[in-house]
Amino acid sequence: QFRRRGEARLEMVDDHDLFIPPSQFMLVVRNDDRPGMVGTVGTAIGNAGYNIENHMTGKSRERGSALMVICTASPVSVDIVSQLRHTPGIVSVHVIDCETCR
Repeated sequence: QFRRRGEARLEMVDDHDLFIPPSQFMLVVRNDDRPGMVGTVGTAIGNAGYNIENHMTGKSRERGSALMVICTASPVSVDIVSQLRHTPGIVSVHVIDCETCR
């Protein structure tokens, strides 16, 4: 979706409503919709030394599911992605490295 001034925005991923500009490096994290999940993911990324440039959490119309899109300044390592995938409450983690998204 393009908004005023021609700026692109992601407005939906699967059935989760979002509103975030695309970035070259993004993580798409599907998780249980419960307290602490944003902090858990953000802390893991921050403790590993990655800068989060943008973030949006979207709820599903189906109760109990949420999705985070996290834009980082650099690609997140395979080790951190693996750590997130093994974190209780995380359903899936997808990495996007999109040279043409900027």
